[in-house]
Amino acid sequence: MYQALRDREPCRALESQSFALAICAYVLGEFAVARTALLNCLRIDADVEEYWHLLAFTCRHLRAMDEFNSIVFGGRRDVLASDSDYAAAETDARLADHGRASTGPAEGSPDWQGAFRDLVAVRGSALQLPQYAAVLTEIRRSMDDWIPIRQFEAYEALLARLGLCLRVDCAFLPLSGQEQPLGIEYAPTTRARGSDPASIKDPRASLHVIVSRRPSWADETLANSWYAVVVDGRVLTKPKIDHLRLGLAFGYPECCVRSFIQYNRWGQMCNLTEAANNSRRTRWEANCLTKNTPWMTIFHIPCAFDCPATVDYSQAVLAAVAGIDLGYASKLEAFIKQTVLVVNEKLSYALVGAVSAGDDRVRYEEAIDLCANLSFREPSDDDRTRALRSANELLVTGDSIVLFRDGAVCDVLELRCDGGVVENPLLLHFE
Repeated sequence: MYQALRDREPCRALESQSFALAICAYVLGEFAVARTALLNCLRIDADVEEYWHLLAFTCRHLRAMDEFNSIVFGGRRDVLASDSDYAAAETDARLADHGRASTGPAEGSPDWQGAFRDLVAVRGSALQLPQYAAVLTEIRRSMDDWIPIRQFEAYEALLARLGLCLRVDCAFLPLSGQEQPLGIEYAPTTRARGSDPASIKDPRASLHVIVSRRPSWADETLANSWYAVVVDGRVLTKPKIDHLRLGLAFGYPECCVRSFIQYNRWGQMCNLTEAANNSRRTRWEANCLTKNTPWMTIFHIPCAFDCPATVDYSQAVLAAVAGIDLGYASKLEAFIKQTVLVVNEKLSYALVGAVSAGDDRVRYEEAIDLCANLSFREPSDDDRTRALRSANELLVTGDSIVLFRDGAVCDVLELRCDGGVVENPLLLHFE
């Protein structure tokens, strides 16, 4: 069917045929064809917003970020560049330089070693440091980060010294407490307004960036890296195929990417539960629950907590960290070898000093909120954190978490599945 649609002359194609061709071409990665078909749709009816939506994301894949920004943020709805220009851009992208620059000297705060010192000093955060080590050593192809706009120039200079490529996606601005944009339920953890990075002046803004060792890898990741942010009062989502492409562009194990695509349905199921059900062991290398802390080796949710590809990846990342800062690597490994209580996909706790007290029951010394750095939190999250810190023992049941203090019940955390995210508690003993 695709070939038959493609062989038809654009001027003779029906609107529905052109749109079908555009969709097929987008999924197959033939973005110049998709663009030509979408332009034909718009010549027939320029008022169909979905045509402009798909055209904007097609422009991302054709390395035409200015056109994407003009359509999405600028509201542009006039004639774009010629098809030949975009075909040339696509060819250039495929022939992009696969080389890499050499790293430069590192300077900065004495609290960290090597490149980590500079990254902490410039970013103002120790989050994701192991992922920078993974990108520097090409264990993973690329990563993304959010950089406060006031720190961007220093960050850009640092990455150049480290021999890393940088691409800017869009600017993120915080939503006010009163804003209830259309479709906000489709943005469960990242809730922000998107804006054109070239025109942003607000000092509260952060820039969503892509980092890689190779220009071609950075460009591929940028094309797929759009987050569901608010534009003109509604959440703008990307085509679903780009979720798969993004995971592969990051360099995550394909089995885990496909598992994520299958189970990432916040209101219907818990991806972490599916991973636990697929596991024979709970390997410490596959502990993804610490990803929002400095003590992490993986950012993706594994298809199983004993996934061989994830275990190998995690061990390689830890070795890369040790090559920069051995003390940090030792502390990191110790931290992820703990028992974790999962309440839902955006709320989990490391239980320090956890000792089993029977099936689904543990005693612990301290509960550390592993999701305290998330940009969006429910008020009940802090209430649960306080309750867990007031207790020193817990029992996980089907629909609640019973808390004890010195053997006596002190609280009961009732769990829900109607708040936009499935609450299915898990006790995971990473070893």
